Amino acid sequence: MATEYNMADYESDEDGEDFINLPPEQNLFSTALFVQSLLASHDIPHAMHGGFSLRLRGSDRKARQIDFAVQPSGGMRQLKEVLRPCPRVRYPNICEGIMKIFVETGPGFDECAEYRRIEVDLKAPGIAGSPLDLSESRVEITVKMHDGHNEKFTLLDLSHALNSKLKVLYERRYERDFEDVAWFFAKYPQEIRKFSGDLDQYGLAVFFDSLEGDERTSWSDIVDGLDVDWEGTVEHAKASAP
Repeated sequence: MATEYNMADYESDEDGEDFINLPPEQNLFSTALFVQSLLASHDIPHAMHGGFSLRLRGSDRKARQIDFAVQPSGGMRQLKEVLRPCPRVRYPNICEGIMKIFVETGPGFDECAEYRRIEVDLKAPGIAGSPLDLSESRVEITVKMHDGHNEKFTLLDLSHALNSKLKVLYERRYERDFEDVAWFFAKYPQEIRKFSGDLDQYGLAVFFDSLEGDERTSWSDIVDGLDVDWEGTVEHAKASAP
């Protein structure tokens, strides 16, 4: 059976800027596979986003936790019922929108060499920029693992993944969030151009205001159809604009 913990006693290091004592990547991969398999077995729509999902897309982004957008038909209460039989899991006594769980990895739990307890945030629809409906907001990608075999992971699609990151950037403005958005723009310029009008305006303004002149000019061309005011607002370009 899973173990319940008291949220009042929980202190997260999620907001720390320094990545200290990070879990081995193998433990993160193991946790991601375990959680998505568990959710899929109960027909709960889900998709990863956040820092670890960038790693799955090919970034060298480091992460200490995993973020899942979830859409259980029975709400967060259903998640508790799904998690309850899992001895590897610790879940909170209460949750509002985000359920922070911990998954044990390492000897006795999986094939990881080192024991680590990995934090996983299960986020209800609309939380932290996640879409309200996951039915058409997900993609499945194939990732080559350390031993050479392939595994499939379900992520938020590109537009929703970037939009989620932009909303987080606007709210907390951590250096790693700026770096994450920059990585998206550098890797997917053509794709972003196609849906730039749907991106979070305030997050875009904060991001572009942080850029140097040449970089700002280069990447502002990607958000076609938007006029960016570097003092913090973004407005749709007028139809008469060239």
